[in-house]
Amino acid sequence: MAQNRNKLHKTAGIDSIGSPWSQRECLFVTLFLLLAVVVRIIYLFEYRARIPYWHNVTLDSQFYDLWALRVAQGKGYGPSPFYMAPLYPYFLSIFYKLLGHKLVIVYLLQASLGVLNTFLVYLITRRIFGHLAGLGSMALLILYGPLTYLETKLLTEPLAVTLSLISLLLLMTALSRPSPTRCIFVGMTIGIGAVCRPAALVFAVLIAAWLWGFGPRITSLQAVAGGRRLIVPLMLGVILPIVPVTIRNIVVGHDFAILSTNAGIVFAQGNSKYANGISTPLPGFSGSILYQQQEEMEKAAKALGRPVKPSESSAYWFRVALNDIQEQPGRFISLLGKKVIWTLHNRESPCSYNFYYEASFVPILRLLSLPFPIIFALGVIGYVWARRSSYSPGVDVVGLYVLSILLTLVMFSVSSRYRAPMVPGLAVFAGHALINAWRLLAAREYKTLLAGVLVVGVSLLPSLVRFPTPPISPEAPSNMGLSFLAIGKVDQAITELRKSIEIAPDYAVGHNNLGIALVRQGKLKEAIEHYEKAIQLIPDYPEAHYNLAEVLYRQRRFDEAIAHCRAALSIRPDYAPIHVCLANSLLLKGYLDEAIMEYRKALRLQPDVPDAQHNLKVALEAKRRMGSAGQQDTHSYDSRKQQAISHYNTANGLMRQGKFTEAILEFREAVRLKPDFGQAHNNLAVVLFFTGDYAEAWKEVDLARKYGAEPNPAFIKGLSEKMPR
Repeated sequence: MAQNRNKLHKTAGIDSIGSPWSQRECLFVTLFLLLAVVVRIIYLFEYRARIPYWHNVTLDSQFYDLWALRVAQGKGYGPSPFYMAPLYPYFLSIFYKLLGHKLVIVYLLQASLGVLNTFLVYLITRRIFGHLAGLGSMALLILYGPLTYLETKLLTEPLAVTLSLISLLLLMTALSRPSPTRCIFVGMTIGIGAVCRPAALVFAVLIAAWLWGFGPRITSLQAVAGGRRLIVPLMLGVILPIVPVTIRNIVVGHDFAILSTNAGIVFAQGNSKYANGISTPLPGFSGSILYQQQEEMEKAAKALGRPVKPSESSAYWFRVALNDIQEQPGRFISLLGKKVIWTLHNRESPCSYNFYYEASFVPILRLLSLPFPIIFALGVIGYVWARRSSYSPGVDVVGLYVLSILLTLVMFSVSSRYRAPMVPGLAVFAGHALINAWRLLAAREYKTLLAGVLVVGVSLLPSLVRFPTPPISPEAPSNMGLSFLAIGKVDQAITELRKSIEIAPDYAVGHNNLGIALVRQGKLKEAIEHYEKAIQLIPDYPEAHYNLAEVLYRQRRFDEAIAHCRAALSIRPDYAPIHVCLANSLLLKGYLDEAIMEYRKALRLQPDVPDAQHNLKVALEAKRRMGSAGQQDTHSYDSRKQQAISHYNTANGLMRQGKFTEAILEFREAVRLKPDFGQAHNNLAVVLFFTGDYAEAWKEVDLARKYGAEPNPAFIKGLSEKMPR
């Protein structure tokens, strides 16, 4: 019996890197890789046809997309330390610079990384357990849908997984043939991975601790001077890619940050007294990564009574969470237990995107439905069986990688996106478990098999605990609705946004977003109702106040618009469009000095904010003609010009929404009331161009020039190509 058991476990410890591949092995690996490719081709076609994110990214993806665009345009990140790890957006910027801003290139690239990851998992598994186990690991990886689903998102995970798997393979090679140079190179791959996703630093620390504690064992196996001697070159390699980022943060960002400055708020989200173990924003935060740094710094500055640097804000939020832990240690211990349960749970916790909601649109995602607990259970079984067999350092290396992901989830918070990088490591052991289970069955080792079945059963127990959020939360249809709106599909947007408030009638963000879509349909009365409902649910909701003010301005309810603009600015004083909205209402009320002040504030905050520059000139001209800087008499201001400006602003809004017919009517009313309104003639020419009325567009170009507006040369070039003069 012992001899049979040794045979069953003999695959552990195989070093196949240098062994030749048989034709049969090459054939099967190629077939599995082709399967991975076909799965992704089907997914990409279905995703393109059904999901608006193909054309318009949102939330964290939007943050990375805008960052990459700035870098590609030569603008860089700006004079502040990086808020998030910088490698991924800089990686994207290379392709934006070379090929233009084409999201499909990113999706194809990341799908290719997904196929490469499948192959890398095979190589790692083959090295430790052999060819058949490698095929099993590939199959499991292909069947786990969330990895494929993440490849169409502008998020760090696809690239981070690739870098992690490369570092695992190189580390195993370095341990079999150790040298300082190889260890430095391995460390650099881990360091580069950390610049993409800082969680890689946890893996680096675990590997260093393992080398220190198990160096003599490596020495006895590999006949080298000792594993401890590898620590210094390895950690030197880890540091090398990080140092330039730190120097850049100090020199350009004028603040000390090793990689990024969002660690504090992320730690607080996962460990404060409000945390439930999954990734959720703190109370008082909008939940948008686009505003998160501004919000956290404002709250930190208010609490500390002084302006703060990004690093000081991060330190403040670390202290907030640590104080909560100190005050309620029992709650914290319970929270750690919850994080372990949520990590092992069958539920794919949403973060930015929702796997289940997208699967309802994309059929192939429903087929790629291998549950995480099954992969985890097979991984544990494979690891235990491997440890019982002949020793291989690769078993510990991959095991420490899986542990590093688990520790990161427990230290911070759990989401499907953060858990997904664990799956390739688990798949290595799970592939071994599948092949070993077949051999055990053939050898009638039923007791060992029964123990494995019990592990699978135990791994399913956490999934019996009620998860804190439903599979499809209101954020899922709300975010999808906004993306539909961004690509001009207003009806589909409203359908999705109504779903969000059906799921959660008290979801303020859903009401606000539905209001935005209803404005696009011209249903202002219903839009106002939803904005007001959003404000009722969250009184300090700046976006809802601002959006409501914009609608009230269009209805010429200027006093109410002013009140809501001021409410929005009391919460978010640095948002330029709110200052413009307030200034527009003040201007048409005749409060010229205040309007001029607000336009100037807007331009200081955002020099290219729409309408501010032109409307400031109008206000200054009106003030000059009135002859008195302090006069605030509404009746002394030319009412026809007031009305012209109102029609002009309304027309601009309609033009941005693609409502060209209505925009033309508003622009024509503006130039009727104020014939020398050059900018209105210019914008009317643009709208006429889009409707194909090139002759009329030329007439408006001439009038725009006559009254001091200078049309954009690119526009004139385009108009000339359509209708030469």
